[in-house]
Amino acid sequence: MNLRQLQYICALSRHRHFGHAADSCNISQPTLSSQVRKLEEELVVQIFERLKGEVQLTDVGEKIIDIATSACAVATEIRELAAASRGPLAGTLSLGVIPTIGRYLLPRFSGQLAAFFPRITPSFVEEVTEKLLECLTSDEVDMAVIASTPDSRSFKSLPICRDRFYAALPDGHFLCGCQEIGLSDIESETLL
Repeated sequence: MNLRQLQYICALSRHRHFGHAADSCNISQPTLSSQVRKLEEELVVQIFERLKGEVQLTDVGEKIIDIATSACAVATEIRELAAASRGPLAGTLSLGVIPTIGRYLLPRFSGQLAAFFPRITPSFVEEVTEKLLECLTSDEVDMAVIASTPDSRSFKSLPICRDRFYAALPDGHFLCGCQEIGLSDIESETLL
C-alpha cells in the first residue's frame, strides 16, 4: 500500500466514477483501475462495488476511505511543513477553478504566479462549484475560483470580478430600446 493508492481511492470515492476520478488525479483510467484493484488485492477486501455506470463504497470501504482521507491530509501537512521550512511562499498551491473560466484564467494566473513566487508549484483542479467546495472542505485544494458566494461560514470569500451579461433580443422586442434590463423585466419571458 502506498500514499498514491490512498489518494486514488479517495478520488474514486468522491467522484464515484473511474474516468472522472482518473481525470482529477491526472492519470489514465486503466492506471487508476489497476492501482485500486492492486490495493484491494493487497488488503484482501473489496473497497468499491462496481455497478453499471457508477461506483459505490462497500461498508468496509467507507471505513477505509475515512482513514485514507486522514492519511492523505497528514501527508499534505508534512509537505506543507517541509515547504514552510524552505522559506515563506514555497511549496505546492492547489487551485480549483470552474471549467467555464479555467481556460482563460489559468494561463494568466500561472505565468504571474511563477514570476512573483518562483518557489511555488501550482496544481490545478477543474470542477463545478459544488465539487470545488467539497474539495476545499477536504483540503484537496487550497483555494478555489467559483461561480457564486459560498453559503458556508467555514469559507472566507471575496469577489474577484463581476460579469456583465447581455440580452440578445429579436428585432422589435419591447425591451430593445432599454439601456439596462433587470431580472424583473424578463421574469415573464422565455429564455434560452
